[in-house]
Amino acid sequence: MNLAETASTFNELLVTDAALAAASGSRERLMLLDQKLQNALVFFCNLRARFLFDRAFYTERARGIVLASGWTN
Repeated sequence: MNLAETASTFNELLVTDAALAAASGSRERLMLLDQKLQNALVFFCNLRARFLFDRAFYTERARGIVLASGWTN
């Protein structure tokens, strides 16, 4: 995921930084900074969730074929 998302994440940060530089007031800057922090948190939480899913899936897969109806973790 890191490799696939690098370009879009980098470009989002460039746009946000440009918007911060062009912001006309402190309220607007605060909103943009809040958005930047929220995006970072969501990104890291998403990485953790995907890691946990992959680890559980491959643990189950090591036992045999994983059926959609049998997937409970």
